[in-house]
Amino acid sequence: MRPHILIFCLLPACPGDVVQDTMTPPSTTTAPDTGGPDPDSGTSGGATEASAPTTTATSPVSTTTAELTTTAELTTTITGDSATTAETTTAGTTTAATDATTDATTGPSGVCGDGHRDPGEDCDDADDDDADECRDDCTFGPGSDALHIPLAVDEKMTCLTALTGGLALGGIKGKNTSAHARVVRVQLADTNPPAWAWLGDPNSASTTEAATGPGDQIVVAGHIYMGAPDEQDPKSYPWFARLTPDGALMDYHDFPDSTYIPRDLEVTANGDIIVLGDQQLLSFTPDGVLSWQHQNIDENFAGLVAEGKLHVVGVLDDDTRVRVLAFAPDGAPLWTFTSESIAPLKPRPVDLTRTTDDQLVFAARQLDDDANAYLPALVLGAADTAGAPLWSTLWTPAGEAPFYPDALLPADDGGFYLTATRGPAPYDLQLTRFASGGAELWTKTADNVGRAEDVTRGDDGMIYALTELSVVAFAP
Repeated sequence: MRPHILIFCLLPACPGDVVQDTMTPPSTTTAPDTGGPDPDSGTSGGATEASAPTTTATSPVSTTTAELTTTAELTTTITGDSATTAETTTAGTTTAATDATTDATTGPSGVCGDGHRDPGEDCDDADDDDADECRDDCTFGPGSDALHIPLAVDEKMTCLTALTGGLALGGIKGKNTSAHARVVRVQLADTNPPAWAWLGDPNSASTTEAATGPGDQIVVAGHIYMGAPDEQDPKSYPWFARLTPDGALMDYHDFPDSTYIPRDLEVTANGDIIVLGDQQLLSFTPDGVLSWQHQNIDENFAGLVAEGKLHVVGVLDDDTRVRVLAFAPDGAPLWTFTSESIAPLKPRPVDLTRTTDDQLVFAARQLDDDANAYLPALVLGAADTAGAPLWSTLWTPAGEAPFYPDALLPADDGGFYLTATRGPAPYDLQLTRFASGGAELWTKTADNVGRAEDVTRGDDGMIYALTELSVVAFAP
């Protein structure tokens, strides 16, 4: 059966965390129109004591309902062309890759079924299951089509999180001082409860991060702009809120004395809320009381994983190595992993994820300061949960179109996925599947769907990638 399109009436948007440079697609941030740039990713670090920020409780607000309809079938272009690994680093020692290094168009052909996508292969998942997304002849199978859920044009979103039977998307409605933070629930089947939409106060707020807490609670975070809308360098302060599964506001907290912007958000098994911000890592109790924080460390952080321990990926200013830092649930520093240097280039972290075989996989771009541009090759690497290095590789996406990596997501078998934007506008969405160890298995592309913003795994097993124009669902 061909996938169908779900269209709904009320939808929001969040500003994305985008590096402002010549290698980044034009910003589609949904922050109020202040005239200022979209902020770069923040930094975090050294443990310090800090007083709890001011919090305010807000009574539940009324919710509105967004209708869902089903319409025409969708045809999605699926492509797959890319190089495999160029270099592998194991336990800090650089060695030649064990598999044959291949070029996107030339080079030695591999063997279909060896788990490495080689020239002439759409995919290679190393099994003989002809009914999954990759057939046993290394062509795309029946599970490789994408489902698009178009978003309303008057609202935008850049964050989402998976719920039971649905997704929660966070964003913004309106502009300037009348902008509202907004959260919408999107259902994945008509048999599930109806969708709803929550709209915050018109206080120049935007929603940048979303996460799912215990009992399908929805936690969202963002920032509120201060000052005149036409300021060139607008200031902002953070906020976060909790919503029930049916959209009622449980509590709301803002922090006017702080200036960080939430860059990532995780909720622990007991409901603690972990926020990664500009030079900050903060932990709050479920009801919004600050437990501890690390701040004012010269580290550019991009990704946060909270599974028993807390892990963040970053890089010191002007350093040529990626760092992964681990913290105990009480905020105590545990260890720091440092990758091999890529001098004279500088890494800029993209994201961090924890795979099902307990690898902490990171992705980082390579910045050439002299040329003020990013190189096409992406640094991929991993450490174990004790901070020991596992592997490292340089991966170059195929094709000539500009490449903007966005987010990592763990796969079921120890591998991982990477979402990215391919330019120029109106931009394509690319999903690449990697094996454990960094070998590329396949790449799929959804054409003309806009810039990648966020990605999650639904409870139906599908991968849902949020773009500036739609939610695109891929078979895993």
